[in-house]
Amino acid sequence: MSEYIAKFDKDDLKTSGIPTQTFVNFFEKWAAGGFGLISTGMILLDENGRGMFPGNLIIGPNEDSDERHSDERREAFSKIPKAVKPFGSVIVGQLGNIADVYRYFALEDVNNDKEVAEALKDGIYAAKFLNDCGFDGASVSVFPGDFDKNKKLIKDLITFIRNEVKNPNFVVGIKLNTARLQQAGTTVEETFKIIDAINNAGYDFIEIGGGSYEFPISTAADREDRYREIIHGAKKYATKTIVYIGGGIRRAKIMEKLVVDGIVDGICMARPVSAEFDIAAKIVGNHVPSTLVLPFEDDIMGGVLAAASQMNQAGQKSYTESNRDVNDGIMNLNDPTTLERFNEAKADFSAKLEAAKTEGKVLTGVIILK
Repeated sequence: MSEYIAKFDKDDLKTSGIPTQTFVNFFEKWAAGGFGLISTGMILLDENGRGMFPGNLIIGPNEDSDERHSDERREAFSKIPKAVKPFGSVIVGQLGNIADVYRYFALEDVNNDKEVAEALKDGIYAAKFLNDCGFDGASVSVFPGDFDKNKKLIKDLITFIRNEVKNPNFVVGIKLNTARLQQAGTTVEETFKIIDAINNAGYDFIEIGGGSYEFPISTAADREDRYREIIHGAKKYATKTIVYIGGGIRRAKIMEKLVVDGIVDGICMARPVSAEFDIAAKIVGNHVPSTLVLPFEDDIMGGVLAAASQMNQAGQKSYTESNRDVNDGIMNLNDPTTLERFNEAKADFSAKLEAAKTEGKVLTGVIILK
């Protein structure tokens, strides 16, 4: 889940993608809220993503080449694990090449040799950077496309990362989006072969997304059915690799059943954790039956904008400055008055976003509810 809160200067990319103190504060609060494994939003590794995801973190040799900005970037990244680890949480960086997003929507030929080489180079550099900054690990992504090339890339990525990052405790995970694979023509059987390849390659965990488990979208029944089928069959192939799933899981009983029945090893959450930074502790402690039912459950873009705004609110103060209240300052979108005010601000922000696109400009930042 993208944060949109890192430094961004369209005219000076070497200063862009650096974590702010706001970043550090809200990651600290998630750790204090009881989360075991915490992942960043997508860290950009190529130039195309700068305009599509302004305010996301950036790691790359070009941005790391200037000594002054390199020191600033590394120091800022290092603050995140330093804030998270005292609470016992594991922090990983989610590495994403924006070309993967382009391929998903354009259905282009996805695995030419140049792209594979770039993905390997970028992923290896970023993984080493994260390790140097104290992160516990990194997660990469499965590229939709030719299975044989994909299998080789899956193996090469972790092999080269392990060879470059000498830390034996550095975790390497991988994200698999069933919808993107389906859109690219990958069958269910081929998806299970990919999971088997991930398992045999030695990845520490796999995160499966691409659907909504509890709230399937009726107009995308085939996509939702495939998502559930792959979730329920994944552990047959991932015998050594931990399986996490994320996407529309809200009730504690369903989370518990999926884990107790051995279907998966853990549950991932995104938008709900921005409304309740301590929802992990609440669920594990049997204090609540579910996450909050949010008003943007069927509106992904609205939910992303709301979550980014809530992350920004949570990050205005550190855990200590908030008197150990991890939810300090976060708006309650289940309050009708607050929701009305946010929707007005969202409409204004969306209009400015479209205007910026028309003018070939980039709109940065998140919705600020005053």
